[in-house]
Amino acid sequence: MNPSPAERPSAFSGSSRWSHWWPAVLWAGIIALFSSNWFSSGHTWGYFIRFASYLFPGLSPEEIQVLHGVVRKLAHFLAYFIFSLLLFRALRRGRSGWHRRWSLAALLVSGLYAGADELHQLFTATRTGAFGDVGIDSLGALAAQLLLWLAGGEWALQINKIRSMARKETPLEK
Repeated sequence: MNPSPAERPSAFSGSSRWSHWWPAVLWAGIIALFSSNWFSSGHTWGYFIRFASYLFPGLSPEEIQVLHGVVRKLAHFLAYFIFSLLLFRALRRGRSGWHRRWSLAALLVSGLYAGADELHQLFTATRTGAFGDVGIDSLGALAAQLLLWLAGGEWALQINKIRSMARKETPLEK
């Protein structure tokens, strides 16, 4: 007998396989949107110069152009930092802790997606695909995985061992 619609797991509930993957898939779609013509440097420049001129009225147009480039590269880093975290979450599928396989798989998928994204930009009218951007994207993904490792991986386990050893060595005060 099939469960009623109320009993079926929702795609957004914790009981569905999709519940672990939808945030990463949604974020991949957002990255694809940012890779479109709408978010090319030429299209964002007009908005950025007005915003930066308001925030930093003393900057020259050349300095604003450099700032625009820095912000765009930082956006690459952060987009893939978040993507890598979401992929790790999906691969973990509700389990706790950190595992090397989950981390390496998240890095691999992030890097492949970054490469595919830059390849796509080669065929987009107002975009230019750049191998250097794949490197920046991959660094963002790597930074996310290093943070996860530090927060819950081997490093955290070693710190916990040191703490428990320190507690054993410290005599209890009365």
